[in-house]
Amino acid sequence: MITRKDVRRALIDRIMLKTRAEDRIFSNPVRNIWEEQLPAILVYSRSEIIDEFARAPRTLRRKLLISVECISSIDDGVDDELDDLIDEVERAIGSDETMNGIVSDFILESIETKFSG
Repeated sequence: MITRKDVRRALIDRIMLKTRAEDRIFSNPVRNIWEEQLPAILVYSRSEIIDEFARAPRTLRRKLLISVECISSIDDGVDDELDDLIDEVERAIGSDETMNGIVSDFILESIETKFSG
């Protein structure tokens, strides 16, 4: 059985070294990121939706929501830097919608930008 950890690891492997964050991709959402580690990417599970796919034998379908958080330093070009980083992540994950068969489908659902100082 494929676990949430397997899916996160496949996603991290898919984007590792394919963005300007290079190998600074972490799976801990509460990790301290220092200025010298930027840009960086955090990949973590947010929630999982489970519903019945078939009754006999009972089969469950799972939809795992994963956040890919792109982090950049705050300077005059932060919008452009984040846009470029997000584009690189999208290209990396868009090249294989099944993550080498780990999932049945991988869909980008939304992009949200937040700023904090």
